[in-house]
Amino acid sequence: MQEKNVVTIDYLGDPERFADFLNARWFGGRKVLWPENIQECKPASSRIWKNSGTLHTSEVIRDLVRKVQLGSCTILVALEAQSDIHYAMPVRVMNGDSMQYHEQWRRIRRRHRKKKDLKGAQYLSGFSRNDTVYPVVTLVIYFGRKPWDGPRSLREMMAPVISEEFPPGHSDNFAQVQALIVDYPLWLTEVRSFPHLEYFRTDLGIVFGFLANDSDPGKLRIFLAIHKKEFQSLREDAYDMITVISQDWKLAEIKQDYQNEKGEVNMCKAIDGLLKEEFQNGEENGIRLTKKVFLLWNSGTPKAEIAKKCDISPEKVNRILEWDE
Repeated sequence: MQEKNVVTIDYLGDPERFADFLNARWFGGRKVLWPENIQECKPASSRIWKNSGTLHTSEVIRDLVRKVQLGSCTILVALEAQSDIHYAMPVRVMNGDSMQYHEQWRRIRRRHRKKKDLKGAQYLSGFSRNDTVYPVVTLVIYFGRKPWDGPRSLREMMAPVISEEFPPGHSDNFAQVQALIVDYPLWLTEVRSFPHLEYFRTDLGIVFGFLANDSDPGKLRIFLAIHKKEFQSLREDAYDMITVISQDWKLAEIKQDYQNEKGEVNMCKAIDGLLKEEFQNGEENGIRLTKKVFLLWNSGTPKAEIAKKCDISPEKVNRILEWDE
């Protein structure tokens, strides 16, 4: 799991890809954001407070946090990469966002205390009427094979407020209470079902497309053929990302055999090499199985027993023996 997190963070943390993902997710693929609009931030946010003279701390570490300059507006954008469904993700995201707001407020309060420029309620708040904090947005990128069936908002995690419990004629009261319940949406991207790969301008489209098709060899071969040029010179970190998320460790083992002096990997040849190896292994396994079936048959072993010893169906035993007749 640690290896998957490190590779994913390294891959998505590239400023060009980060900007490309936001352009695809927010602007339909239009180049509104550029790499120079992306600035690295520390992924950890902390909270410090005192209670009865004792110092307490807590910390939340996000996968990635970037300061994004969108025109004159600055936004803190966090990316959370998920391989598995997290059924409390809205709370987890909300807590992380809250910690980042709290840390911004704490820095502003510290600055004012150093300057001693606030009085009254503003001093007690540690925040003046003119102070502002950066907006925080968290995007969840889900790489799992199973469709996301977890909650997509905080409200989906809540027990329903049952209107029947209100006395007759008080439906307006129910609506007022319902309006008080604040929701927190989950901005989720399911990689394996992302509908607009054409929005991407970097190899994100290649990586997302590979993962979307990796469970169907036929579809994967078609996707590779369509994007042959891109796959023939794939950046190493993109190749590693595909390897780790698809958990095809054989691709990792043979990477160096198909890597050029620039570090780029020819994935088309790498996959062809794997298919040939699997075919050859299949042929060898088939020959060994056939020999075993005939040896048992010639020694007088019943077909049902042969099937059990070879871990194959009785029908396959018949096909092998009939082939010789």
